[in-house]
Amino acid sequence: MWKKVLWSDETKIELFGLNAKRYVWRKPNTEHDPEHTIPTVKHGGGSIMLWGCFSPAGKGKLVRVDGKMDGAKYRAILDENLLESAKDLRLGRSFTFQQDKDPKHTARATMEWFRSKHIHVLEWPSQSPDLNPIENLWRDLKIAVHKRSPSNLTELELFCKEEWAKISLSRCAKLVETYPKRIAAKEYGTTANLPRHGRPPKLTGRARRALIREAAKRPMVTLEELQRSTAQVGESVHRTTISRALHKSGLYGRVARRKPLLKERHKKSRLQFATSHVGGTANMWKKVIWSDETKIELFGLNAKCYVWRKPNTTHHPEHTIPTVKYGGGSIMLWGCFSSAGTGKLIRVRVDGSELMGRWMEPNTGQS
Repeated sequence: MWKKVLWSDETKIELFGLNAKRYVWRKPNTEHDPEHTIPTVKHGGGSIMLWGCFSPAGKGKLVRVDGKMDGAKYRAILDENLLESAKDLRLGRSFTFQQDKDPKHTARATMEWFRSKHIHVLEWPSQSPDLNPIENLWRDLKIAVHKRSPSNLTELELFCKEEWAKISLSRCAKLVETYPKRIAAKEYGTTANLPRHGRPPKLTGRARRALIREAAKRPMVTLEELQRSTAQVGESVHRTTISRALHKSGLYGRVARRKPLLKERHKKSRLQFATSHVGGTANMWKKVIWSDETKIELFGLNAKCYVWRKPNTTHHPEHTIPTVKYGGGSIMLWGCFSSAGTGKLIRVRVDGSELMGRWMEPNTGQS
């Protein structure tokens, strides 16, 4: 059944804003070493929106969405790429198209377009991105692209298309082959991990030393990559075995810390700032008004939240954080404060220079 489904979705990729957690192999108290951190810039440094599709036969088209996506633009993308992708993947005329329940996807004009093309659309539950296997491809794509450190949006788009082309047929086929496990909860009535089969063989000393060298040399290497490297030399082992071997050598998987992206000129500027103010007294800083802008998403809090729970209750509602695609909308705020208290908090609706002209004088007077 799932082999005849063409899976689709849109995703936003930021220039410096990979929000997925990245684990690194490191020793204790080395979390802030440069090789163990992820460079960041404010608000992601710009982004592009992509539409893509795939089936077990491989990837379909990957298209950049120019401007804001609406119903007309979505139908234009389908008109130019959907049937061509199905033809390239040899799905025939009897395939099923999957899309989520975004309003532009289910608009009357869009559904009429599907009927006119005789395309069957898979009935899809709302708020269910975790059921869509293309999310795994988006994550693979974002990690691969950000490893190449694009410097502008043109490079970002180019790298996205190059890395999309590199995704293997076996990866696509495997995602669909294992899809029944995603919906196993309906059959078994549980969200607990189902039993796994088989026992992996032990690592040889040579393979263990090679793994340790690789993890120390490339701290952000994933367990999947280490697993593939051991398979290439004839040792097929489970990721748990690899993880246990690294733990014994003092390397532990930890979330990479996010730190501002600092080029050499940034480092010199920061050092100059610190050097010139190192003798400043507390009274000096009391006369400073600190200000900044920030973007706040409706459902987009990326901070980790810990819960107290029992085993196998990971997906219980009270143990999860509700999310919506792209944060559900956002607002931009400007604010300031000093040692005397908080100043104005302004939603940004006008040009930044005009905003500063309107609000800095009142705040200075209050301080």
